[in-house]
Amino acid sequence: MASPNNKNVWLLLYSQIMNFSRNSVTAREFDSLIFQKNLTVLMTPAFYIAKSFINNKGKSTSVNVRKLGTLKDLLPEHGPTRDDVMKWAKEEARMENLKFKKEQMAKAIQITFHSDQKLDYGRQVFYPGGYLFPQSFYYRLQLDKTCRKLRDKHRFKYDINAILSDLIFARILEPSSKRSSYKTASEFLEKPSYQLHDIYRALDVLGNECDFIQSEGYKNGHLLGKRSDKILYYDCTNYYFEIEQENGDKKYGKGKEHRPNGAVGK
Repeated sequence: MASPNNKNVWLLLYSQIMNFSRNSVTAREFDSLIFQKNLTVLMTPAFYIAKSFINNKGKSTSVNVRKLGTLKDLLPEHGPTRDDVMKWAKEEARMENLKFKKEQMAKAIQITFHSDQKLDYGRQVFYPGGYLFPQSFYYRLQLDKTCRKLRDKHRFKYDINAILSDLIFARILEPSSKRSSYKTASEFLEKPSYQLHDIYRALDVLGNECDFIQSEGYKNGHLLGKRSDKILYYDCTNYYFEIEQENGDKKYGKGKEHRPNGAVGK
């Protein structure tokens, strides 16, 4: 960058940064070199511990937390070489990072409640969050990519990934009809991006592509960890036995249709 007073003077700022993770503490070394006509002056590098974060404008920035000192001052105690000083600086940054995380874990947040303030009638104030747990497995099985293949194949406009995932979550949390499942999904933290009639339209596609969806889920099951394919589990709650007394595996139990007939298992 040219100086306004002397066009023959340039300032070059060189920085070497060791990033550990976003929103964490890093060790940063600044080397400032001034090049001047017929004269070169080497300034002593300084070491800082800086914290990177995302500001309120969504941009990544950083702020210096602590100055460790200049290379000249640190060499006698942490030398004898520059690499030794860098190794010490990284360790200091690691300790500062642990301290920062510990402070964040112990950080308390104050929430103010007003005992005389009434809630608005009909306004939802509680949101079921139980679907967030199966949601992680849903995406680990890459069922969203499976839905993307179906979308490219059938060229429909509704969001079949949102429909399939919400139907699965509602089936796990509150098994009921498709209409009731839509109502259940409407109370989630993430509201449905589709309408009820889109569910009925998607049922034909989901029914015709049932084997493909199951095969994709089975194929991607290895992403969840090691598994044994020597034992096959399947749903048999729709099968019942018309008998008077329990016999072996034929025992009384609960079924989907709530029939008072013998079912496998209890």
